[in-house]
Amino acid sequence: MPVDYSTAVESPGSKAIKVSGDRQTGVIVKRVNYNPENPNTWESQIPDLGDEHPYRDGLYFFDADIKPVSGGFADLILNYSWRRSGSVESQLRNETIDVPLNTHTEYLLRWDHYLIGKAGVTDIPTWWREASSIQEVLTEPDFNNYKLSTTLSLANGEVLLDSRVKPKNTYSRVKKSVIEKYYHSDLSKVQKPTELAGQRFFPQQTFGIGNRQRTDQWLVRSAPLTRDMGFWVVTMIFEYSHDKYNLDVSDENYFGWDADIYELGTV
Repeated sequence: MPVDYSTAVESPGSKAIKVSGDRQTGVIVKRVNYNPENPNTWESQIPDLGDEHPYRDGLYFFDADIKPVSGGFADLILNYSWRRSGSVESQLRNETIDVPLNTHTEYLLRWDHYLIGKAGVTDIPTWWREASSIQEVLTEPDFNNYKLSTTLSLANGEVLLDSRVKPKNTYSRVKKSVIEKYYHSDLSKVQKPTELAGQRFFPQQTFGIGNRQRTDQWLVRSAPLTRDMGFWVVTMIFEYSHDKYNLDVSDENYFGWDADIYELGTV
């Protein structure tokens, strides 16, 4: 005798859960009446986005597939995931970038400058070993007796007194970025965060980097909006600043995105 599928029937494996790392997913398959010209025969069996899994706490409905089979029936595949509306995924990205040598915190002029004595000058000045900027030595009484150059170029009568000690004008520095994805079923909930691109704002998870009292340490590099598995998704990239942007402040360890240039975002 044929099975009566006048109402939805779950497959025996509907309670199976798939585990990947610390995340879980679940699938429920229902055999339903199917009429392609009348979706009401199966759409009523689809849960609302974010409804909880009937057999497993912490799993939420996000997507459904309909696969017709013979005899006027179809398999309705209901997908459940740990992800729900309002959930946030965070990851930390560490990569290296090349930056000017003179931005290094221990930078010295002799790293990338040749010390050249003008005609008749052969002594190395006392300030040369520790000088970290041109501005620092401009007031030295004998400064005009010397020439500093990033390339070796001698005029008549000039003599090379000391060579640069670093071969390159750049060095690799770690750039730290936090990438966060915000999932919402309601478009209005994610429109405001998309406007934070180019503004100072903190990620929800900083992975212990920086100080939340310092609103200048993070900048939103981008915040595109996409659609994924029934959710609106904002992918926000927060870049941490290692740079001194104001050398005149009293605190020599003052790093951050310039508050005069980058607006502090709000949501």
